[in-house]
Amino acid sequence: KILINKKSKYEEDKKKMYKVKALKTYKEKRLKDKDLGRIPKPGEEWSVSFDRLQFLLGENDKKLTFVKLIGEE
Repeated sequence: KILINKKSKYEEDKKKMYKVKALKTYKEKRLKDKDLGRIPKPGEEWSVSFDRLQFLLGENDKKLTFVKLIGEE
């Protein structure tokens, strides 16, 4: 039962968009954001999908956090 609830919550979360704010990581590491196609300025805000949010919050090969979550849209 718990697994079913977790899965449905995950499916629900995947449909949402999330507002994020860029951290200085992009600038320090000189990395372009895949979606924006450029290096976002620290403090710049934009919307991302749930999967992209997970990547930007540290679930990536470099274990770097690129954004701060502001909230759901």
